[in-house]
Amino acid sequence: MTLREALEGSIEIEEARERVTWRPIETAPWTSETILISGRYPNGLTYVETSFRHVGGGHFNGRKIDPPTHWMPLPTPPEAS
Repeated sequence: MTLREALEGSIEIEEARERVTWRPIETAPWTSETILISGRYPNGLTYVETSFRHVGGGHFNGRKIDPPTHWMPLPTPPEAS
């Protein structure tokens, strides 16, 4: 393996790691892009679901009572075989 191949591989790993890291909800996109969101219900249970920000109101799928605290991009779907 050449140094270039190793460096390119480490960049790919870092990009993949970035895609699966939970981020603060304040950094979520202000688009209709579907993302994963996570938060806690009043009883302490954690939820994870797909959602998108309603551009007009800024909330996620009606989550005004139990607002999300974190988000991450959806993973790349598998290729059809």
